[in-house]
Amino acid sequence: MHHENVSIEDRLIAGALSALAMGVTAIAVPVVMLIVSRGRVFEFGNVFVGFHIWAISVVVLAGLLGICTGSKRAVELLGHLWGTAQPRNLGLTLLLWGVIVAIGLTSHWLARV
Repeated sequence: MHHENVSIEDRLIAGALSALAMGVTAIAVPVVMLIVSRGRVFEFGNVFVGFHIWAISVVVLAGLLGICTGSKRAVELLGHLWGTAQPRNLGLTLLLWGVIVAIGLTSHWLARV
């Protein structure tokens, strides 16, 4: 097995860019949900309950993942998250979205308690 030497600079940049990309995703997903549902399924207030908790959680998690993996692996994981990676790995995509949904549901529930 071949291990790449990833510099600390690469890891820090990967962490920052991963956090930024996930921040954009964290904002875009609820907005798209509202637009697609046209307010019939999701109400504005309900979609953003606990947003501050889960958005910060996924941004921090993405940043840490970027720092741990380096830029090449972080970009690959973000590609799987967004469904743009080649070759596709549906299991990994579902796992990544499952983690985000679990964080969102947990924070939504905690914000209501």
